Amino acid sequence: MHNPSRSLALAAMLACSLSAQSPWGFGAKFGVAPTVGTPGEQRNRGSVLCAFQGERRLAGRGTVFAELTYRYYRSVQFEATRFGTGFAPDGTAGQITKWAFDTAAGLPRADGRYDSVDIRKSMLEGMGLQVGYRHPLGRSIWSLQAGVALNALKSTQEVIGSLKVVRNREAATPTVLATEGMLQSVSTSSLRPGCFTGVRGDLASNLFVECNLSLATFAEVNYLPSSYTGRPAATESRNRTKTSLEFNAGLRF
Repeated sequence: MHNPSRSLALAAMLACSLSAQSPWGFGAKFGVAPTVGTPGEQRNRGSVLCAFQGERRLAGRGTVFAELTYRYYRSVQFEATRFGTGFAPDGTAGQITKWAFDTAAGLPRADGRYDSVDIRKSMLEGMGLQVGYRHPLGRSIWSLQAGVALNALKSTQEVIGSLKVVRNREAATPTVLATEGMLQSVSTSSLRPGCFTGVRGDLASNLFVECNLSLATFAEVNYLPSSYTGRPAATESRNRTKTSLEFNAGLRF
């Protein structure tokens, strides 16, 4: 008489055997990746990373792999006011100042009438594709890995503030050449190359940890108000590089 339980057990054993023999593997990982060096316009070193991975063992001991990644760089607000020379829309030069100066006391004096402030938050996130090669270190659990990347990152800048361009700031009634309010959100996207290198430790057959040094290039958007240039308000794109030290933990399916 046919025994269903026995058949299921045999099928499960066969599936496990085939899975163990298969050169293909899949997994997912998640980690944190603080910025190395200056944090740039994000003004924060923190970032997070998650990825789905596919890999194939080669005839030797090495493994090639590809990863679809998502990165999010944390950001904080900061003051970006360019105090000093400012311009009216017609190009007339004046001053962008935060404080009045009390000549009698020899000290700055805030009066709130002609103060300027430019508050910004620069955000960065996006997807990427990484392709690499991994080779074990002897018979240990550790392997060296390295590869190249193609990152599609979106840079967004939020701007809020008010700028005043004045003349004779120390006078009782300065001449106001221009007043410019700002409430903007501008963005740009870029597709740029990157690279990474690091180590991976296989703690168990389905559990691993990684430490990688990664480099990503991207285009960063920046808003230019009229008061800084004397020309109509515009945006510019600047080439930037992010170097991160990644600490990841992952599961192999």
